[in-house]
Amino acid sequence: MKPLRLLKIDSVHPPEALAGLQKRVGMDWEAMSYERYYDWLMSQRLNLSDYLTKPMRDAGWEAREFVPADPVLIQKMREASGEKTKTAMGLKEFGQFVASLTPRAIAAGRTCELYRQSVRSRRIAECIAEFRPDVLFVREPCHVDGRVLDAFRGKCLIVGMIASDPKHAWNWDASRHDVIFTATPEYRDYFRALGIRSEIVPFGVDERVAGEVAGLPKIHDCTFVGYLGAPHQRKKTELLARVAGDVDFKWWGVKGPEIGEFPALERTYQGKAAGLDMLKIYKQSKIVVNDYPDFMQGHSNNMRNMEVFGVGSFLLARAAEALRSLEAEGALATFTDADDCVGKIKHYLKNDEERERIAARGLQVALRDFNYKDITRKMMDAIAEVREQRSCGGKVGR
Repeated sequence: MKPLRLLKIDSVHPPEALAGLQKRVGMDWEAMSYERYYDWLMSQRLNLSDYLTKPMRDAGWEAREFVPADPVLIQKMREASGEKTKTAMGLKEFGQFVASLTPRAIAAGRTCELYRQSVRSRRIAECIAEFRPDVLFVREPCHVDGRVLDAFRGKCLIVGMIASDPKHAWNWDASRHDVIFTATPEYRDYFRALGIRSEIVPFGVDERVAGEVAGLPKIHDCTFVGYLGAPHQRKKTELLARVAGDVDFKWWGVKGPEIGEFPALERTYQGKAAGLDMLKIYKQSKIVVNDYPDFMQGHSNNMRNMEVFGVGSFLLARAAEALRSLEAEGALATFTDADDCVGKIKHYLKNDEERERIAARGLQVALRDFNYKDITRKMMDAIAEVREQRSCGGKVGR
């Protein structure tokens, strides 16, 4: 396989988590080189970290992470390329921006907001152009205006990865992609119907993580990290409100607009957590509860399951077809409703040996079946195949 140059665009969630982390660490960011800062950023394990790009580099590709929400990383990238980040538009760009304004946007007083967004998009496009990728890999939602990618169509492969609601992305359009990876079968089938190469890729585990959190004591009985209190999370919010009222429960995450309806969740809220901080919470939890949003309609394919497996903690998740084989292997436990969930939490809190045996099995099975090294190899094969077809003028589809 010919080595390729790949730039992966990813996000930080919640967006303010990184700024808070940088402030708390208190490093001299100005004095750090790009490489040193990049290594520090990856070590924080925010979202997919370098779980995909490290195996790519190990295989000979030049693969890098780009986090547009991080101004420090953008500055370091520009410095490493010998450029300085511009702080304003030139006359030509400003003229184009003014011409793009609609009367409705002006009347709504959004001119300054749109100007800031335009400057940010231009900076992102400059960073991409300076990297000169063969492959632009975008994991959604990545907090990038999708229209930025249009300038690179035909110049490099545009590869997408999406398992969330496309409404979370910004001006997302399936048709601009050469390949789309997804954890959702319905998405795959839809993209293929559009004539786009699409493959199922599950979330996985990175073998480094268990060692990075090893030895931490169990200080939390039952936890959850995620988004609660939104209309599309109603079922999950009601479930965890019941849990919070019946057992020793704590949760971290983002509060949705309806969270005020659930005083037990307000009472047990601990703040926001992301990356390595979140993984440490999972490791220090006897039980991590997980559910999926209402719109997933019975599918359980989110990243949280694998994050819990990856640190070797006990996962209690809502029953789903995708989890049936894992439960049969003794890798996790599932529940069917709120009564069942609370009952199983109480059972496993009383039975430490049984609980920890399941947790250990979960890590073992995940490393065997969902290792990011294996997952990445399949992605690389698909990307290389599509690039070869493109270079030969062939049609790319499913």
